[in-house]
Amino acid sequence: MQLNPEKRTFVVTETASQFIHKLEAEDNIEIKYGFQEENNERVVMKCEIATSTAPRLPYEYRILKMLQSVNVPRLYYYGPFNETNALITQQLGPTLEELLNACGKKFTLKTVIQIAEQAIDRMEFLHSNNLVHRRISPQCFQFGLPGNSDATFMYLTDLGLAKEFKDKATNDHIPFKEQDMLLGIPRYMSIAAHHYKEQARRDDLESFGYLLVYMLKGRLPWQGLQMASLREQCNRILEIKKTINSEKLCENLPVLFKNYFEYVNLLDFVAVPKYKELKKAFTDTFQAHNFKRDDIYDWNA
Repeated sequence: MQLNPEKRTFVVTETASQFIHKLEAEDNIEIKYGFQEENNERVVMKCEIATSTAPRLPYEYRILKMLQSVNVPRLYYYGPFNETNALITQQLGPTLEELLNACGKKFTLKTVIQIAEQAIDRMEFLHSNNLVHRRISPQCFQFGLPGNSDATFMYLTDLGLAKEFKDKATNDHIPFKEQDMLLGIPRYMSIAAHHYKEQARRDDLESFGYLLVYMLKGRLPWQGLQMASLREQCNRILEIKKTINSEKLCENLPVLFKNYFEYVNLLDFVAVPKYKELKKAFTDTFQAHNFKRDDIYDWNA
């Protein structure tokens, strides 16, 4: 099967199905894999029925187009394909979730710091474009294809819930208000998100903090809850997040991680995080442990 938009030919070689998370859509989006014939670069094609009453790909396309840079997958095409609308982007390698599973659900301190340095850069880039992610998790960070020159470069993906936090006309920050629905993944979402509040830059950083602890410990205190419903589970997760302090959450971890939470927890809704200072704290800890800058992670050691 071939598609030839904008004088480039994409050859489809494989197909798969992906069910988008309930919080994003109830529609089935077909995923096709292939390559760009002109340079043999591998691509991924998302196909959505053209008559869908709640299409998701137009929004994803708009966000990707807005963000085109080395930080996100390359965008090649969005438009009609047979009875669908197709979004074609650069094919990436494994997600952090997949790499965690391959490494026994935990990473070493060296690997986590290297991930943190890249993630802070990606979030700063996203926020500098007046967007917040609102769904930070191990699935939204993805490395280049193994064997490629970008195999250890971490991309920011899963941008379907990203939202602009500044008014385009006035450049004013959006107001702090309640949302109609719960947005994010309960394991990692911020306390404000649990309360159905509008999210801002601080919420992305808080979610990433929970991910940091998860990567180092292999578990968070609110995992494994057996509740009768998802709502009850979310409420219980919120209770634990509100009662556990940063010192207990980061017990047996370098002080860097407790300090990270203490800083993020003090940010107000419109605050601009000090990304460079946050990243420097990770870099300083990396150097204090005499780790080597060799692009070696737990999965490619």
